[in-house]
Amino acid sequence: MRATGASLRRDLARQLTKSDVLKSSGVRRAFERVAREVFIPDVAETQGLAAVYQDQVYVTKTDASGAPISSSSQPSIMACMLEMLDVSPGHRILEIGAGTGYNAALLATITGPHGRVTTIDIDRDLCRRARKALKEARTQVRVVTGDGHAGHPAGAPYDRIIVTASTAVMPRSWFEQLAPEGIIVVPLRLREDIPWQSVVAFRREPLGLVSSASTPGGFMGLRTSEDAPAPVVVPEHALAISEQLGAQRRVHAYVTGPPVGRISGAARKRLLTALTGSPRSERIGVVSSWPVLSTIAVHTIPPNRLVSFSRSGAAGVGAIDLEGRGITILVASKGRVSVERYGSSASGRLVRQVIREWKRLGSPKGQDMVLRIQFDGRVPRGSWRRFTLGDARASIDWRAR
Repeated sequence: MRATGASLRRDLARQLTKSDVLKSSGVRRAFERVAREVFIPDVAETQGLAAVYQDQVYVTKTDASGAPISSSSQPSIMACMLEMLDVSPGHRILEIGAGTGYNAALLATITGPHGRVTTIDIDRDLCRRARKALKEARTQVRVVTGDGHAGHPAGAPYDRIIVTASTAVMPRSWFEQLAPEGIIVVPLRLREDIPWQSVVAFRREPLGLVSSASTPGGFMGLRTSEDAPAPVVVPEHALAISEQLGAQRRVHAYVTGPPVGRISGAARKRLLTALTGSPRSERIGVVSSWPVLSTIAVHTIPPNRLVSFSRSGAAGVGAIDLEGRGITILVASKGRVSVERYGSSASGRLVRQVIREWKRLGSPKGQDMVLRIQFDGRVPRGSWRRFTLGDARASIDWRAR
């Protein structure tokens, strides 16, 4: 018997609940009610209805060079962000980055008939498609064409703002359009020179924003104009170990970062050889510690050694040896955080420094990280790290200290 859209939606909601991503009944009901195939009809037509409800991202638009500029995000990260946003019926919502319109439809279902959802995108074609899909889904959402960096002041203030593209800046306009005690969820690149992102939920305070939750994520960059390509958040230089299995390509290891493009050709070959071997692995913590460990790594490992790492079911950040003799990575996989070393231990010293710093701070977990963004006044003295996000000043500290 062929599965129906309704049964597949229920299966997806159960899967997300079982993985502890879905927690609130309102978000679960939204995933059970909103038909994703309306927003990605090409996937339904070419791959079948079951593919639509896989926990998978689908690219929906590319630029002239073939680079992706829009997608339907992976449902698990969408659910996680909606949980972080803490939406209630009647809320006024601004979504920055309309995409297919699917996320806006989920938001409208949660907020109900007395809520108001506005989604803004700089791409007129994407806005047209989103309006059409939202109308077909019979969902009341206002779609606005414009620069998301400026928000949408005509509909402010908003109880909640959600950004569905990554950014290395925090515009003052988002802060000003957010209601007192409102929440904004945004994928942040905490350092513009590397691709690592943290999806952070902030609550508005009088002078700025204070984080309440965070999780790693990977989103295309927020565009500044309709004709501009998406900002490059993954460096063009990368190393990959993969194999072709029929029509599918299985990636065993994928390494990106500034040093990958700077090491010699001989060093790249040595590193590729190291990545083909089995790593030495040591468990050091639970996955709830991962946002902290990855953040410490990003702000501790020198930029000329810092890389991101991914493979099936795992994501990591770590350091490479500049001679290509090895790579040491902090990896989150299956609920645990481990240190994995490929090749020589020459790069391990920098990762051990990250672990020592984490322990010095009291082995904090993700909920212990405090990221403050100030638009007026100074960031607190004595903060663990201070930096800028465009015109905003930011600081990181830990509740466990």
